[in-house]
Amino acid sequence: MYRILVLAVVLTVVLADSDDDKKKCHRLGHPGTMRCCKTEIPLPKTDMSDLKECMEIPHQPHSCEHDICIGKKRGYGKDDGTLDKAAFEKMFAEEFASSPTLVEAVKENCIGGDLTAYGPPDECELMKIKHCVHTQAINDCKEWNDEGPCAGIKDLVKECAKLMP
Repeated sequence: MYRILVLAVVLTVVLADSDDDKKKCHRLGHPGTMRCCKTEIPLPKTDMSDLKECMEIPHQPHSCEHDICIGKKRGYGKDDGTLDKAAFEKMFAEEFASSPTLVEAVKENCIGGDLTAYGPPDECELMKIKHCVHTQAINDCKEWNDEGPCAGIKDLVKECAKLMP
């Protein structure tokens, strides 16, 4: 009887720690984190005027409308929020050809990997792939600024890379 109680308590503590670790990693999703990388993180070669309509869609938490619009206009998104993996891989490889390590990481971890760690079950695949690509770009940074608001980011990136490959 006591063994079951102890096991339940241990599992609760372990699962709570896992959730806390993932919550810490949400800090890396903030766009300002990219500024902490001293080496230039590549940006997509996108004409933003082509996406003007998408940028006018209000950003609502867990809404895929914005990402569906961008994905459809760029040729890799479907109406239901799913990803055309072949089209995404082709587009990504072309746009980020100057960053072969990033392209390989995205192919392995995002296009060919499990996206469940990158969002809740009800979140669309396009949002999860966006989070995964962002994570791979952060993991690809070679040198970090570790001062001011960037203090601790390098260590957090290493820690979160274990949780979200």
